[in-house]
Amino acid sequence: MPDPKAVPLEKTQERPIMHKRVEHKDDGRILIYYTFDQSTDNQKKESERTSGADKP
Repeated sequence: MPDPKAVPLEKTQERPIMHKRVEHKDDGRILIYYTFDQSTDNQKKESERTSGADKP
């Protein structure tokens, strides 16, 4: 049980949504892939980074 008097030292970010995909191969292997949704802040940073690369 967490300490009721505890105060977080910094604001934490929410975790992105995780998607799990499982593949069963013919040879008996099971492959598990995890992908995460990007937050809107990360999408903005990514679009700014990639759009700047196109400019001379």
